[in-house]
Amino acid sequence: MNLELENIDQLYILHAAILELKFDENISHNSLNLSPFLSETSNRIIEKLIELSSNHPDYGTPDQLNAWRNLTPDRSEWKVVESYIIQNSEYWSKCDFEEKNKFIDIIISPFIIEDKHRNQLLSL
Repeated sequence: MNLELENIDQLYILHAAILELKFDENISHNSLNLSPFLSETSNRIIEKLIELSSNHPDYGTPDQLNAWRNLTPDRSEWKVVESYIIQNSEYWSKCDFEEKNKFIDIIISPFIIEDKHRNQLLSL
């Protein structure tokens, strides 16, 4: 089954719902937050929003959305990401470098992260 959403309003609402699910500090849905499928879906939605935003500036320009997508330690989502790693410390301690990076990519989606910030997470 291939779900195609071309309506930017629908995509934006779906994007907002996923963000709330993944990054609300009061919600603990570990199985969903750590889902590679939700991660991939979340990334695809923001990429589609960026693509469509050039014709819908009410949602931000492509440059603004790409800048927003960059996760840094001063953002509230960062604390949630650190919390996921700490909550899963037993698993994290057994992971090799590649597994830790994959884990980070899953929990930060739809965000992206610079290497210097990724290294901060890897050192947890």
